[in-house]
Amino acid sequence: MAKAIAHDRTWTFLLKDWRQAMPNRVIEPDYRMIHVVAEKRLREKMDEPCPLTPGKIRSETHLALFVPEKVGNQAFTLAQFTALFHDPVFGINTDWKKRQVFDQLQSVGWYLVYIGLVPCSCRKTTEEQCALLPTGYQMAGVLQTALLIRCLARKYHRSLPTNILGRVSEKTNDGARVRIGHASRYYDPKISDTIRSPRTGVFAMLPVI
Repeated sequence: MAKAIAHDRTWTFLLKDWRQAMPNRVIEPDYRMIHVVAEKRLREKMDEPCPLTPGKIRSETHLALFVPEKVGNQAFTLAQFTALFHDPVFGINTDWKKRQVFDQLQSVGWYLVYIGLVPCSCRKTTEEQCALLPTGYQMAGVLQTALLIRCLARKYHRSLPTNILGRVSEKTNDGARVRIGHASRYYDPKISDTIRSPRTGVFAMLPVI
């Protein structure tokens, strides 16, 4: 069973973190009041009990994440993610870059992303995994998961176990569910979406705004 990483801090990657990571780029849209309201709601949600890890609160098991609409003058998509972050922390399969859906993909908003795979979600189909998600939660998207992995590595110097994979919400053009791992070799578009893999769980997120 994959567990959330133990820590002694609140995990965040919000507007301030974006500006520190991209000091020469404008993060848009910059509507101050929206960010104030969103981050207040995030803090409220972070203080609540974690429905996926009994005995802990969300600030111990989730990353508070802001996904911008634009970075610089470019829409923030998976294609933009790969252009901005040139490092080996998160592998993007080259086939993804050829698929139009990922060039158009956007996930603007504020989220609480569970750090790790949903407990007991391995060896299950996508439908069975979705049934494990608490009320209000969704299967995490590829952008949220990519940012989670990179943030853990670059900001907090932590990493998820390298032998795990996690399904995310998007599907490729051929219908195969996208899987996220620490290297592109974990992705195989020929694998059926209903495969019961012993090490493929699911990533989860709670949209806040």
